[in-house]
Amino acid sequence: MKIAISILHPRRDTVMDPRFGRAYHFAIYDTESKSIEFVSNTENQPAHGAGVETSRMLLDMGIQKAISGAFGPNAAQVLGSAGIEMESIPNAAAVSLESILAMLD
Repeated sequence: MKIAISILHPRRDTVMDPRFGRAYHFAIYDTESKSIEFVSNTENQPAHGAGVETSRMLLDMGIQKAISGAFGPNAAQVLGSAGIEMESIPNAAAVSLESILAMLD
């Protein structure tokens, strides 16, 4: 399973980005191979629709789950319509990527 995790910096020692659509980066974690790919969110700049465009970008990458601090209603609709599981993490800005990865193993 490929899981997208919103993060502030493209490295393992970062914390989560509490935003989904406007997140700076995502860690794409593959639960089968245990590999991580860091991707920049190239869709986080529009004045409107960042959540929808970010969702589409990640769907094109084949994700099956998304973890973030919060999902806007439009992003949640796009992801939900595609059958993507969404997990919101309280106080995401204080949660490390490493702790999320440990939770997934």
